[in-house]
Order: sequence, then structure tokens, then C-alpha cells
Amino acid sequence: MKRMAVHVLWGLVFLATLAGPDPGRADVPKFEEQLVYRLNNFDGKGYRDKFVPRSEDTIYLLADVNNAVSLRYTQVYYWPLTRKYLAAFKRLNEEAEGILEVIKRGDILKSLAKEEYVLFYPEGIMGEVSRMYVGAEAYAVFRKYEKPLTDFYQKMDAYNKEMLAYRTRIIEYGQELEARKNAGEKFDPAQVQAEMPQQPQPPARLSFDVTGLKQDFIISLPPGNYAVRLRAADGTIVEGSEKKLVLFTRRRQGRIGYEIIPGNRWTKREQSNEPSSTIYAAGRNTLYFRPYREDEYRELYYRKLLDPQNDGSRDRWIWVHTEPLAEVQLFLQEAGRPATRIERTAYRVKQTPGAELGYEIIPYQNTGDPAEGPPAFEGHPVSFSAANGKASKTLWLEEEAGRVLEDSLRRIVAVKREMGYLLYLISVFPLIAGLILFIRRKQSTS
Repeated sequence: MKRMAVHVLWGLVFLATLAGPDPGRADVPKFEEQLVYRLNNFDGKGYRDKFVPRSEDTIYLLADVNNAVSLRYTQVYYWPLTRKYLAAFKRLNEEAEGILEVIKRGDILKSLAKEEYVLFYPEGIMGEVSRMYVGAEAYAVFRKYEKPLTDFYQKMDAYNKEMLAYRTRIIEYGQELEARKNAGEKFDPAQVQAEMPQQPQPPARLSFDVTGLKQDFIISLPPGNYAVRLRAADGTIVEGSEKKLVLFTRRRQGRIGYEIIPGNRWTKREQSNEPSSTIYAAGRNTLYFRPYREDEYRELYYRKLLDPQNDGSRDRWIWVHTEPLAEVQLFLQEAGRPATRIERTAYRVKQTPGAELGYEIIPYQNTGDPAEGPPAFEGHPVSFSAANGKASKTLWLEEEAGRVLEDSLRRIVAVKREMGYLLYLISVFPLIAGLILFIRRKQSTS
């Protein structure tokens, strides 16, 4: 057995050597100029910027919503770590001019000229939600928020200048203290604190954001299969601009799902999308629940929407969280006890120092200090301790009128950490059974 393990280990080392990079060869990417599609497309919650390289022949967009499209010449290179093509827009970002033609069954369905639009972020630039306004609406939105944005950026410029002067004064004050100390002067901590230059405060953050006016082709079409191409001013079709175009929509909508943030692994977020699914909590931990409306999409189409170089199954369907549910109440009930309401709370995340970096989730105080910034997230906390290792809980959502929201019911089972390995055994059991079946069939065939 030990000899077999040694052979397996050396085999893995050999394979790793073959797969690993050649130390004598520098991994310098090879740039190639390409005409690519650059998208600002809607994903159900907001707009995301992405590009379609020459290697992808199909563009996937959501139907019946505005999507911004432009064609640009840029430098494209392949990055082995991600196994994807990346665009170096900082090296080259030249827009291709012309009219975008939409083809349906061989006929020109639409000839699109560029339109002006803005993206509005009601929760700020880092928020999950964004909206697109086109034409006259774009002008109206931009004019409405232009002045507060201009005022904010002017205040930020002034603050940055004050911070630069403050850092200079701090250095000079430190040199002055050192000289006075060398001259024999004694210092009182209160005196030093009083004489120290005061750090300027940043301006209050805006609760929204809006882009400047942009110009792109705006595509909004019913579900179906199309094609697109760019026709230049001289009437010719721009080489490399022809792509297939798939407009798709959801199969089911309006269901309720949860994003679950584990307190001990806040960056490893989970989802619960089906009422029949059971949520397992291992050991002493707090789970933060964030309810959402969710829609169901074909997996291949939606993954291609998020990243045109993604893969997916045409036969599978996935639930996608779209609209966060804030105006609801979450209730939790343990067997034999009355239900309790779990309040929605804002939190900030603090990084803990040490050899093993971690995170600490603490309530957001909202002191009014602009330097504190916005909360990291909001959620309904559900805590588990080592004592309730066999406890089972049920949670659901209610509207203000007391109506229970359909599909919001979930069952939570707490398991002791030392028994957590059973969850892994349950998850890999189908793989083990399939492997045994494969081996038996192989032997019977032989």
C-alpha cells in the first residue's frame, strides 16, 4: 500500500511538472488587434460592462430591455490563468463608426444609429441596482443630478488638496517636535495633541450616482434569434462585425430566494432558491439572510450574458436574484416555541489582523462620520450555538399586512461541527454510486 502511494505521488508530481510553466520562458501575453463588441447589458438587476472577443460568434442579451452596444478596435490577448481572452482597452480603444444592422431571417429588421443614454445608480456606484435612460429621459435625469454631482466632486477636489497640505504639515510638525526634543524641551501629551494639525474631513457621500451622457447603439428586441453587423459609411460591411444575436427571457418569475452570508465566511455566500431546499448550519455561527425576488433563466444563455466566454448547459435552468426585498418582515420559529421577528440590520465588515487574515461582521453604527462610509450589507441575522446542535428552525417572510409571501418558507437544520463530515458524504454519495456502477459495467463488458 505504501509503495502504491509513493507511485501515485510521483505520478502527480510528474503531471504537475508537465502542466506547469517553463521557468526559462517568460509568460508575456501576445497582443492581437481585433474588432470587438463592447456591451453594457442588463442582467436582471443592473448593467454590467463586458466585451465579446472574435472567438465568440454569438451575443446573448435579455429581451425587451435596453442594452447598449458599441464596436471597438482594441488589443486582445489570451490569459492562461483564466483561460479567457482579455481586452487591453488602455492600449487601444478606437470606436468603429457606422450603422448597426439587425437581421432577422436574412432581412434587415432594423438599422440602428447611436443614441444618447445615461446609467443611474439609485444606491450609489457600488450598489446592486442600476437603470438605463435613453434619449429625452437621459437628458432629464442627467440635468436633474448634474448639479449635486458637480458640487460633490468640487468638494472632493478641495478635500484632496487639504489632505495633501495636511500630510505636509504633519511631516513638518514631526520634524519640529524632534528638534524641540533634542533641545531639551519636555512635552505634555495633551499639549502635543492640541498643537497637532487637524485632519480634514471628507464630504458626505452621495446616496446615488449617474454617468455622463454616452452614445452607443441601443438594442431592445423581443425574444428570438437574430444577427447583427456594422455597415460603414461607404456602404460596405465592416470585416469582423457579423455576429449571431440571441434575445432571451425568463421562464418563471417572481419567486423568492435568499442570499445567505455565513458569519465565519462572509465572502463565501450561498443561495437558497427553492422552498424544498434545506439550509444546514454547522457549529457555532450566524447566518445573515438577504431575501430577493428571483427569475428563472436557461443556464447557457444567462451565463453567456454575464460573460460571453462562459460555458453552460442548454438543458438546465437556474434561478437569478433580481430585486432585493427590503419592505418585508422575516420571522423565525423553532419547534415548540412562538415565532420571533428578525429585524433587518445594517453591518460593516472589519478585517482582523494576524497571520491568518479574517473578517469580523459588526453592526453599522451610522455615526454620521463621512469617513465611515456606507454599510457593507444589510441582512436578517439568525444565530446558532453549539448547544442547539439538533435544533430545527423555520423561517418565512411577511408583508406589512401580515400576509405570508409564497415560496419564502425555508427549513434550517443546525448540525454539530464534528458531524459536519456527514454533509460531505451525502453530497458525494451519488458520485460514489455512479463510480461503482461504472466499474461493474466495465468489468461485465470485459
